Amino acid sequence: MSIISTVAVAVSMYTWVLCLISTVLPYWTYQNLGHTIIHAGLWRTCTVHDGTSDCKKPSEGWIHAVQALMIISTLVLFLSMVCGCLKLKDESRRKVAIVATLSAVFGGCLVAAAVIVFGEKDKHNSSKFSAGFCLPIITAVTAFIAAVLFAFSRRNSGYTPLAP
Repeated sequence: MSIISTVAVAVSMYTWVLCLISTVLPYWTYQNLGHTIIHAGLWRTCTVHDGTSDCKKPSEGWIHAVQALMIISTLVLFLSMVCGCLKLKDESRRKVAIVATLSAVFGGCLVAAAVIVFGEKDKHNSSKFSAGFCLPIITAVTAFIAAVLFAFSRRNSGYTPLAP
């Protein structure tokens, strides 16, 4: 069991947890308008006016696309984590390491795409991006770090390239 494989799995687990939290977090944007506070996530937008809260599900098509991207990325990053654990159990599983690497890259790309779509479509509002928007950025970066670590762990466990 190599230290790089262990760190790759730990980073992969951390990435999956971040992705899961950022998907369900209701604070992607926040806006304070004096007596009215508006906070929105992927699943609902809430307006709090003088202590009274009114929450609605978003109906725009782009937010449904962001929801789908985040759900799929959570599943793909879970696959990366599971494959990393299988690789950690048996270092000779090279194909599992390839799947772990590629799924980490794909999951990171999906999260990055979700952040880009959300940021582009929501930039016209005067709201401020909040924790739910920042966590996916960190998630995408850590997913790419996990992919690099998985790739290095493959090379350190006896991987030989096909080309001469």
